[in-house]
Amino acid sequence: MPLRLFVVPVLAAVLATGVLGEDAPQPDRLAGAVDWPELKPSVGTAMRSDSAVLFHVPNEKATLSFPRLDNPIGKAYWSGHPEKPLKFRQTPTTWTIQVVPVPTGESQPIVLETVGRPYLPTEPWVEKPGEKGVVRLHAHHAVVHGQKLQYEPLPHKNTVGFWVNADDWAEWKFDAPAGKYVVRILQGCGKGQGGSDARLSVGERQLDFVVEETGHFQEFKWRTLGTLDLPAGEQTLQLRAVKKAKAAVMDCRRIELVPESIAAAYLKTAPKGEPRPGR
Repeated sequence: MPLRLFVVPVLAAVLATGVLGEDAPQPDRLAGAVDWPELKPSVGTAMRSDSAVLFHVPNEKATLSFPRLDNPIGKAYWSGHPEKPLKFRQTPTTWTIQVVPVPTGESQPIVLETVGRPYLPTEPWVEKPGEKGVVRLHAHHAVVHGQKLQYEPLPHKNTVGFWVNADDWAEWKFDAPAGKYVVRILQGCGKGQGGSDARLSVGERQLDFVVEETGHFQEFKWRTLGTLDLPAGEQTLQLRAVKKAKAAVMDCRRIELVPESIAAAYLKTAPKGEPRPGR
C-alpha cells in the first residue's frame, strides 16, 4: 500500500524489475530533449528525452501536477542537484512534485527520471509477445478503474497497488497468436492480509485464485494460476477482486502469458519472486 507523501528514494538495483540500478551506466537525461506540449503540467512547460521528463518552472515554491505516465520512475530533482530529491506523490490519474526553490537561484529544469522514453497513456499500451513468445503485462501499462487502485511508479513499488476498494480493477491490452498459455502473476501481500478471492479473465475465459500473504506488499512472489486457451488477436486481460479479505487485496507487479509448449522448461529457470529492496 502506498504512503500518501514520500521522498523519492534511490533507484533500486534490480534490472529484472525494469528499473535501472545505481551500478548501471546512467544516461544523460537532458540529451535530445524536445518540447512535450501534450503533457500540460500545472506549472511551466515540459520537455522529454529518452529517459526523463524535464519541467521548466519558476525557481519558487510550487505544486507541480501532471497526468500519470506509463513509466516506472526514479528521482525528481533540479538539474545539477540529484542529491536533493524533491517530494513526489501519485493518485490514480495525477502525479505531483513538490517544488522547493534551488538555494543558488540557478535557472535549471526539474528532472523526473523515467525508465524508457516517457509515455502518456492517452491510448492503452498493447503488449506483443516477447522472447520465446511470452507476453509480459507490466504494472506500468495497466489501465486502472475505480477510486483508489493505481499504478505506483517508484522503484521499490513499481506495482498496481493501493487496492483497498474491492470494486476497483485493472486491465491490460495484448495481441498474441492463438494457443494455450500458462498464466503467472507476480503478486505481493502484507503480513496478515492474505486470503482475498481474485479473478483473472480474458473474455469469457477466467482463472480464480486466492491471494497469498508474502510478508509485505512489496515482497513479490510468482504464482502459476492455470492455463487459458486464447484466440488470436488483440484482447483484454482483466484482474478483479471477487472478495476482499482484509484491508487491501494485493499488489501486482506483472502478469505473464507463457505458451504452453515452452512452459515446463521456462518455469524451471524462471525467478520465484522479487524481494523488496533491502531484503
